[in-house]
Amino acid sequence: MDGSMLAACLLTLRQLPDPAFLGPLFKGFLGAVAVFAGLSALAAWGTGALAGGEGWLATLAATAGGVLTLGLAFWLFVPAMLAIAGIFLDPVSAAVERRHYPGLPPARGAGLGAQTAFNIGFGLKVAAVSLLALPLALFTPPFGAAALWLIGTVALGHGLFEGWRNGVCRLADRGCCGAAGRGQSWRSAPCFRR
Repeated sequence: MDGSMLAACLLTLRQLPDPAFLGPLFKGFLGAVAVFAGLSALAAWGTGALAGGEGWLATLAATAGGVLTLGLAFWLFVPAMLAIAGIFLDPVSAAVERRHYPGLPPARGAGLGAQTAFNIGFGLKVAAVSLLALPLALFTPPFGAAALWLIGTVALGHGLFEGWRNGVCRLADRGCCGAAGRGQSWRSAPCFRR
């Protein structure tokens, strides 16, 4: 790791207590909890109704449906949280620019619809990869747990970068802003030289 990367990491760590950083994480966490609580309740109700709606068999089916959904929620929590938190990254970009790059002109970001579409698509892709890794977790739990954290870590880094890029680049500028994703310094990308 070169000095500039270490310096950037230290800048990030120093700014973590900033409410602009904590807000998207908190909203993503609460949103994912609400989504999975709703899905778990829906699964419990649906499996109970399919099993007859009343009696011990329906109660057992409803309980099993709810518990299995909660187990799946544990596995898919990171993708859901990323998809939701990614919608709220604009304050993070603004806080970083305000504190560390005050000389830059205001960003011209993509619209809310484009950012939402990207984040939902990204969350679905990460969920699909997580589901593909689920058999690994069932048959070899230590490797499955490592795979879960690896998928979550890579997805978090990629999702945050893409969320930032969506926040500062209009869709028409994606080609020039994409240069930052191909190893070119983001400050030298044409969309930042105004």
